[in-house]
Amino acid sequence: MKNILMKTAWVLFVMALTPMAVADDASRLDIDNRGVLDEVQRLSGLREYAAAIASFDMVREEAPGDIESIDGLKMAVVKAMAASREEHLEHSRWLLARFPDPELATDAERAVKGYVLVPWADDAELIAAAVERCRFAVDQATEAGESGFLPWFYGSYGMALYRAGEYEEAAEWLAKSGSDESPFISSLALAFHAMAEHRNGNAESARESLEAARALVAAFPEPGTEHYQEEWTDILMSTMALEEAEGVVGG
Repeated sequence: MKNILMKTAWVLFVMALTPMAVADDASRLDIDNRGVLDEVQRLSGLREYAAAIASFDMVREEAPGDIESIDGLKMAVVKAMAASREEHLEHSRWLLARFPDPELATDAERAVKGYVLVPWADDAELIAAAVERCRFAVDQATEAGESGFLPWFYGSYGMALYRAGEYEEAAEWLAKSGSDESPFISSLALAFHAMAEHRNGNAESARESLEAARALVAAFPEPGTEHYQEEWTDILMSTMALEEAEGVVGG
């Protein structure tokens, strides 16, 4: 009953803001869940994390099948920022179960990336799943000739390997993404590459990657700008990774 009342209140609020939509169907109180999830992304870009989490969890409880892997990844980043570690872990386990046998490379990668992102990732089962699924994403994209996704998948696979303690192999895969022309892809990979190289005992390489990641993140759009609203997920991921790398390498 509580969730129904919450959703009804949320719908009425949206209807008050969108009279044209109301005119199409004034009697309809059940808003499309895609609209709710889109609002979750907007709220997240405004850094209104508590409201974003509440709306997402409402859809998750009522219609989990409406949640796509990209929605789950974005919420993993939000919960890493604004919720407890226990809540982030629970969400990560739920997201993995939401896509139990993914056929799409993007679903495989996005279902686990939000877990290996965080410095407290130490669940052996989730890490093993991340390694397996990110490798699947790399292999499938390579076979299908989907080169546009490969830089993302290389980096995610390297992140998963890093969390698994496979530092040498992690550094090799992260280097593939560290030189990408997209600052969002390369900055995340460089931060993890710095940590992997530090673990490998390659201090100079670690410092170079850390400095490169710092420079890229420093040029990111500021909160409140339109560009930040569009790219907030990748900005937060790279910022979190850089903060961890500062502690591992810079410290």
